[in-house]
Amino acid sequence: MRPLAALLLLAACQREPPYAELPAGGDAGGSDGSDGGTDDTGGEGSGAEGGDGGWSAGDPLEIRGWAYLDMDPEEIDHEWLAAEILPGGRHGVITGAPGLGIVDLQDPATEPGENTGLLAWERELRGFLLAMDGDTLFVGTHWAGLYSIDLTDPLAPALLAEADPAEGYHEDIAADGGLVFLAAQEEGAILLEGLGLTELARIPTTRAAAVALDGDRGLVVDDVELGLYDLSEPSAPVLLDVLPLPAEGRDLAVDGDRVAVALGGRGMLVVDRAGDLLTERGQLEAPGAVLSVDLAGEYLWFAAWETAGVAWVGEGEPVVLGHELPLRSAMSIAGDEERAVFADWNVATVLDLSPGLGGAELHLPEEHFVPRASEEASALSVQNHGALPLSLAVDAGETGWTVEPEALELAPGEGSFLRLTPPAGGPVGEAALAWTSSDPDEATGELRLVPASASLGRDHVDVVLPAFDWPDTSLHTVDLDDHLGEVVLLAYFASW
Repeated sequence: MRPLAALLLLAACQREPPYAELPAGGDAGGSDGSDGGTDDTGGEGSGAEGGDGGWSAGDPLEIRGWAYLDMDPEEIDHEWLAAEILPGGRHGVITGAPGLGIVDLQDPATEPGENTGLLAWERELRGFLLAMDGDTLFVGTHWAGLYSIDLTDPLAPALLAEADPAEGYHEDIAADGGLVFLAAQEEGAILLEGLGLTELARIPTTRAAAVALDGDRGLVVDDVELGLYDLSEPSAPVLLDVLPLPAEGRDLAVDGDRVAVALGGRGMLVVDRAGDLLTERGQLEAPGAVLSVDLAGEYLWFAAWETAGVAWVGEGEPVVLGHELPLRSAMSIAGDEERAVFADWNVATVLDLSPGLGGAELHLPEEHFVPRASEEASALSVQNHGALPLSLAVDAGETGWTVEPEALELAPGEGSFLRLTPPAGGPVGEAALAWTSSDPDEATGELRLVPASASLGRDHVDVVLPAFDWPDTSLHTVDLDDHLGEVVLLAYFASW
């Protein structure tokens, strides 16, 4: 599962203990403080599984708990960036700046205390990419090669082999059937023998961003294309099919005939692999940018920075069943048909899945910035990222604000806008609007309206930027002249 490498720049800003945001008192329920389980309209395991709307209404996900290092952040960086799940579903593994940790998926931490949810920790075995093949874990480090670890005894990880097959940056790693696949950007997709990590073949690419393995078939995301390869003769891969992608691929997962591609801010693409042909089946959206995907039978797990969730990809139309909010950031996820673990910046978060349940999934910010001028209205986006219709009602109370419309009905995957108009006369102050919804784990809430410190959405005088070129986060040189007449977003980041 591949995390967003550029986020390493944020390491030095982390100063709170990793368990600082864990709910006290053992409340490991929904991310809004609810119990996260089912509601009274459906029970666990009830209802038909299928994308035709035949879901029992309820929350399919419950936060089971967390795993963390009980250490002062001044002593060690706490950014967990990748996650995997071990065969049998009893243990998970996470890696990042702190090293390598074994997560107790059955009994994770539910509050700060003696149980940290980590069963083992190896500080020197750090990495940023993970792939499992049986009891062997393969760890990628982006720049410093890769290595394999024997996890026959998960509580005693043992180093097996090391290699450095790529001179530059590598973005993703996959393993299956004794083979290892490495996405190494312009250096191609590199196929290795798993036992000694010796190179078997190299597939030329424009920019290999993600890879997946399933027996003697391999998949490669090359910029905005998905390629399927025959690897039955590992030293001579054969291209079988190519599917254009709607956006640059970020991560890749395969399970039998199902393939999923993470597309960042464009969501995720579900693909059918019928024989040796790739067919686009549907594109799903999620709040945030989808950085990581994992397939487990008819379920698709995803980590999308601001949410982590699960979608149905069995019979019928693919549909997002539900999601939970991370404590920090959902970076990388791995799961089976019962639960998942995802790297949540300075903790690992464990999710339980209730099969057969689905619900409306409200996406509404807790805080909305509004213009200071009393005559200016603003628009607020509302989306239903769930499997069932969403009902939303907003009550402005005695605030003087006008909300249009006051109630919304949104079908699964549908979005709309609320028009918010401040009270007339005088400067705009802070206000809180109460809302109710049919989302099973967000039935009630409050929307805080905060006057912006600067103007919002005003027209500006046209400007001409000077010509320049600069490397992007993948070290590709971008020339502004190449994008004349296009909309270009310039994002500025601090490096601390």
